[in-house]
Amino acid sequence: MNALKRYSRKEMLDLFTEESKLNRWLEVELAVLKVRERHQLIPTGVFEKIRNLSSINTDRIKELEKSSRHDLLAFVQSVEEQIGDLSQYLHLGLTSYDIEDSALGLLFKQAGELLLDSLNKASGALRSKATQYKKQLAIGRTHGVHAEPLSLGVRILGWFSSLKRDRERLSYALKGVSFGKISGAVGNYAFITPALEKEILDELGLEIEPVSTQIVPRDRIAFLVTTAAVATANIERIALQIRLFQQTEVGEASEPFYKGQKGSSAMPHKRNPILCERLCGISRLIRSRVTPVLENVSLWYERDISHSSVERFVIPEIFILLDYMYLTLFEVVNNLEINTSLIEKNLKLLDGYIYSEELLVLLQKKGLRRGKAYQIVQGLVNTAMDEGIDLKDAIKHNPDLVSIISGQELDELGKPDIYLSNVEDIFARCQE
Repeated sequence: MNALKRYSRKEMLDLFTEESKLNRWLEVELAVLKVRERHQLIPTGVFEKIRNLSSINTDRIKELEKSSRHDLLAFVQSVEEQIGDLSQYLHLGLTSYDIEDSALGLLFKQAGELLLDSLNKASGALRSKATQYKKQLAIGRTHGVHAEPLSLGVRILGWFSSLKRDRERLSYALKGVSFGKISGAVGNYAFITPALEKEILDELGLEIEPVSTQIVPRDRIAFLVTTAAVATANIERIALQIRLFQQTEVGEASEPFYKGQKGSSAMPHKRNPILCERLCGISRLIRSRVTPVLENVSLWYERDISHSSVERFVIPEIFILLDYMYLTLFEVVNNLEINTSLIEKNLKLLDGYIYSEELLVLLQKKGLRRGKAYQIVQGLVNTAMDEGIDLKDAIKHNPDLVSIISGQELDELGKPDIYLSNVEDIFARCQE
């Protein structure tokens, strides 16, 4: 947990403290008492008395756990010490994971709200930046090689669109873990009824696990972690592209570099994309957690405890690190430095040959078969590039092309309108 502190905002980190966990356990125990009293299954006033008398004493619970070697039982014993004879009503007919899994459902709801808030901040920054640069033409690249021009705003809008999908997937996955169970030792409801369970979980704002065994099935958590891994892959995609744009030979965009920041102990000129590199590294870490949680799904009979040790590490990591990633992405995008002069320079780097498809389409419209038109354009481009002639000059020196391409059509070749003409339509179908 200490290693995660630097990657967390306080509100998220506080949810994963021992005291926070124990308070959620107490909240579940009290909800059980409240509903039982409502149905006159325990004397009137017991719930209020226990609520007023009980509190979390982490030191005492740790001390009790040393002998019992059972954290939930140590918690129950600590509360028993505080409430005296009223303990006859505490944890009545319940098993540990009635409390632990229902409390885990509460944690998922609370942490999920913070996580989606961070995602929304990053998503909003991307949408804003995309809108700002929707009319900025930039070179598109495939295989790392110059391809055709595109809207810089549409490129960034694609990043926004991926976060929009992640929001939908994570929202669904978070609903899928906001479940609890109060069904007894092996889920047989021997000492509590399904009707009471529903009331208790309604009190906590949780859904009922239809068939819970002794625990809430772990495919729910596996789905959440797998979904989070996909989300980190999309963050890495964005971060990696910004790193590529920050390469000296490209220089089209760069993450913020703050006053007093240093890039190298040896080379004072260095400005390294450390935030984006960090996002790429953390993405690998989160993806490595997918296999353990998938293996947690298969347990012996109604349960064993092999899943518990994994979850104690993985669940805090997933929420704390993914939250950090979204907040860092927001910082990077919100302060992203766009170098429009280098964008314009890179557009001209290939002397107009990036408009080869535009010439190909023009020749097809003139009546040439596609194969023949392709052969003409490729031959023209290859020869002209070797000779260091730009595309329009190469066309002017080709008698066959001059005879069929008018001066006006030649002037129109490579104008940005064609590559920006549908930008508004693309933005319109990619709403918040």
